[in-house]
Amino acid sequence: MHSNKISALATAALAATLVAAPAFDDRPASAGEWGARPAEGSVCRETPPAFVWRPQKKARAYDLQYAQAADFAKAVTVTGLVRNVHRPAQPLAAGTWRWRVRAWPANGKAATGWSAPRTFTVAPDAAPCPLAPLDELLARIPAGHPRLFMRPETLAAYRAGLATTYAEPWTRLKAICRKLLKNPPAVEEPLRYVGAETVSHSEAWKKRWWGNARYTYNAAQAASLLAFRRLIDGDVASGALAKKILLALLAWDPKGASGYRYNDEAGMPFFSYVSRTYSFLHDMLSEDERAVCRAVMRIRGDEIFRHLYPRILWMPYASHSQRAWHYLGEGALAFYGEIPEARTWLEHVVDTYACVYPVWGDADGGWQEGTSYWSSYTGRFLRWNETMRQAIGVNAFEKPFYANAGDYILYQEVPGGRGPGFADCANATRAGYFAELMRVLAAHAQNPFWQWHAEADPQGRRHEDAYVEFARAALPVPTAKPPTEIPQSKLFRGTGLAAMNKTLLNASNNVQVLFKCSPTFGTVSHGYDANNSFNLNAFGERLFVHSGERDCYGSPFHRNWMWHTKSCNTVTVGGASQVRHSYACTGTITEFATSPALDVVTGALGDVYEGGHVKSFVRTIYFRKTFPEAVLVVDRLEAKSPTTFEWRLHTTKEPFAIPNQHAVAAKCGNASAKVDFLWPEDLAISQTDAFDPPIAYGLKLVQHHLTASTIQPATNMLFVTLIAPYRTGTPPPPKAKFERMPAGFRVTWPVADAVPWSIDVPQGG
Repeated sequence: MHSNKISALATAALAATLVAAPAFDDRPASAGEWGARPAEGSVCRETPPAFVWRPQKKARAYDLQYAQAADFAKAVTVTGLVRNVHRPAQPLAAGTWRWRVRAWPANGKAATGWSAPRTFTVAPDAAPCPLAPLDELLARIPAGHPRLFMRPETLAAYRAGLATTYAEPWTRLKAICRKLLKNPPAVEEPLRYVGAETVSHSEAWKKRWWGNARYTYNAAQAASLLAFRRLIDGDVASGALAKKILLALLAWDPKGASGYRYNDEAGMPFFSYVSRTYSFLHDMLSEDERAVCRAVMRIRGDEIFRHLYPRILWMPYASHSQRAWHYLGEGALAFYGEIPEARTWLEHVVDTYACVYPVWGDADGGWQEGTSYWSSYTGRFLRWNETMRQAIGVNAFEKPFYANAGDYILYQEVPGGRGPGFADCANATRAGYFAELMRVLAAHAQNPFWQWHAEADPQGRRHEDAYVEFARAALPVPTAKPPTEIPQSKLFRGTGLAAMNKTLLNASNNVQVLFKCSPTFGTVSHGYDANNSFNLNAFGERLFVHSGERDCYGSPFHRNWMWHTKSCNTVTVGGASQVRHSYACTGTITEFATSPALDVVTGALGDVYEGGHVKSFVRTIYFRKTFPEAVLVVDRLEAKSPTTFEWRLHTTKEPFAIPNQHAVAAKCGNASAKVDFLWPEDLAISQTDAFDPPIAYGLKLVQHHLTASTIQPATNMLFVTLIAPYRTGTPPPPKAKFERMPAGFRVTWPVADAVPWSIDVPQGG
């Protein structure tokens, strides 16, 4: 009896303990959150995968378990994790795995319950991406200086190769330093906003904001280049000027006009370049001067760190944060062992790289932010990669993303073309703009097609800072190979971009259709373009474009024209835009097929229009790639109540000719096109060259905007539109034959001396 009583008490105590254990907060990710990873049912293309979970309020530590058994028998258990991420040191075998996590509250003795178990699969061909334990990584950091882009023991090899391996960057560096010695940069502290400059996004504010950023960049970069020159050959004058500039920069208010939170475009290069200069110039500085540098950089680094962490490990989708973290990493390496917080900074930087980066891309090599921002952010990250791989032995080219990253440019920026893509500033680029980055990617990945692209259009090549080029100069150069033996079109499924080409060899012979329908990022950040929109580039010209040119990020024009669906080649409903800058404004590419003769892509959207009036929008594009080329666009939309629909098209240079809806013509230099709105009949077609609201900040831009509107409100709408591009000055292509069929329509392209092309379009969904 007594024994039974004790047993009952023990059972009650155990039950009380179980009841008292707080629940793990395992809510699904909200918009803008990274989400628990590996996600339930996911297939991992790298091994080991990065584990990420929702951070728990006031947690002091986490325990992580992963196992192949459903009951977690023989699980690997990792305890004492202080952040909500972890990448193991050893690859996981191919097959099915499960994982779960629990937290230890800061003010409690008992752990939470385990999170829901999540099942994932490691693919048989998953790339091995183990990460050595942190202490091992830290032990690789040189005790002395330099630590960025090189190590003390590599200096002798650099010096020995000045006439051979490093001759080109060395010659260029000396020329730059001669100019800087003759005309040093200004180093007076930049001013804060005053008067009209305090009005955010005003023209005066933009002038001061960007002016201060360039001013800070120029001074800090100059110091780093001069310091590197002195490090390599001992040039006294370069070293003296570098030190003078450095000490002047250190006198600036760390939280003033160049502070990270006041103006991050000034604060980021300040922190990065001063860190480099300190490491290159370390032996020239007195201990007192080093102490001043550490004190200033401790303040600046802490400001960056507190802005990023821990937020970036769960809510990483802030564009500037995706370069700020590795700028912080440069300072963390430069001041490791010298600034107390530098180890903490570096721990978080390593976690960001290992478990979150890249946030805008995926294993396909796609990139949400467009080609211009791809160049900017990939270029900056690869500079960090040169430092990371030399300082701690970690190389980003182990990640699947970098095995495919160059394809993003290869398939969009065909040599000889100009700015074909989506997103901010993409219209300002051309293939040669990416030559330097493609060369670097090709060397790291040993990809012959990327090397070919780098050599095919080298105009506009932008050189890196000399020390970056020194770090890369010994990389083997692959033999260039034209991309004739690979498909000419590619789907970047993770970011929802289909890049469809007739040929990748030369834009003057190419017809290209770019189609966006993003399943992950929707319309956020710099990749704001509407889903189910397309661009058409032909014979080296931007024929049908996403319209506008950013005057200032977040300006009235940027928000209310470029972010609005009316600026894209797609459909508005009752004038309404798809939801702007929204993670929820997503779609799915449900079909993609490519062949030498025909590409097909289909994108499907649900209720993603402002006002919630649209049930669905499905667009299919058929791209005939044999001569004469044609693009058939079939759109099906369903609204919740009767409304009108507007089919929009934008071109540059010359207005549309609109004799009727079956004979619309467009011309842009070498490229022309006939546009036939086959269905529905009786569309009201208009055009304008006005922007609403108008572009500002002194920018001048002429583009032409066509709208083909339905007249009678309806709940269901079918558009069938044939676009036939052709070279200006050659005979226009024939008119399509459009026939009613029992279940819909048939579009036939009756081409003389070529195989006729016929597509059946069902009337219903």
